[in-house]
Amino acid sequence: MDRINYQDNVITASKFVSIGGRPIGSKEKLNAIRNTLGNNENLLETKRITDMFTDGIITPQEKSELKSRWEFMTIAYSRLSNDIKSAFGESGLSGYSDMNQLVNEIDMNIQVVTADMNTQSTAPEGLEAKLNEFMIRYGELSQVYSSCIMELLKYEVTIRSEKSSYFDGDIVNVIPTVKYDGKIIPNDDLVFDWFLDEGIEYTEHMDKHISFNASDYSESTSIRCSLHIDVTLS
Repeated sequence: MDRINYQDNVITASKFVSIGGRPIGSKEKLNAIRNTLGNNENLLETKRITDMFTDGIITPQEKSELKSRWEFMTIAYSRLSNDIKSAFGESGLSGYSDMNQLVNEIDMNIQVVTADMNTQSTAPEGLEAKLNEFMIRYGELSQVYSSCIMELLKYEVTIRSEKSSYFDGDIVNVIPTVKYDGKIIPNDDLVFDWFLDEGIEYTEHMDKHISFNASDYSESTSIRCSLHIDVTLS
């Protein structure tokens, strides 16, 4: 490489490695789910809805409240479902697939009740039981994912290279460090996915650090990694 002197300053042409970048399912997404699950307002909304059915009659005033409260719940549930799928993949809600059907059944019943907003109606048979079931299942969902996310958020993954700039022919070593509850844990049994620019061939070593030739890229390259963490969603 060329070294050019400008009076007292020395500028060395070299290659740079950008370390970092956050993979899908990062802490921001997990925190978003945790905040949604921790919002007791969702369950309170469902409780307020079931309270309307105690006398078996839905008045026009209750219909208006019922419609707005259920719309709030369906939006909250849809947002939560999408967040979970985004962070955990399509299989994230596999154990709760029947909840979608339950929500659709409740939605159809409420549409029937609120079709005429000016007169009182008899509560559809079985609707209160469905709403109570929804409350129970949503509570289970909250408990399962809250515990899971609290566990995942104990992990912290950082990666570093030995230096930030290299010359052609240099070997670039990138080292991952994993902390659990603030303490560094061994990499030996951990599984990493590495994301490098196209054309770079790397070797993963026993201690899970990777290495590649600086000649494989020009000017700069970026590196990301993700860590596989086994969790039980049950």
